[in-house]
Amino acid sequence: MFFGGGGFPFGGGAFDDDEGGFPGMGKRGPPKEVDNKKLYDILGVEKAATLDQIKKSYRKLAIKHHPDKGGD
Repeated sequence: MFFGGGGFPFGGGAFDDDEGGFPGMGKRGPPKEVDNKKLYDILGVEKAATLDQIKKSYRKLAIKHHPDKGGD
């Protein structure tokens, strides 16, 4: 039995266009800069913090802000 044409994910499907990816999306531009300093500020750790320090701070904030643990 022959189903013909392939299709997504094998090509020839509804998501193919001249630019690749999804129709109407166009090409992506250059990657944007990310302000990583803000992430460290939110956690309250220095940029040189170890992975363990970051995890500890995250867990502490997760409990503090969890709705079942006294947060909003």
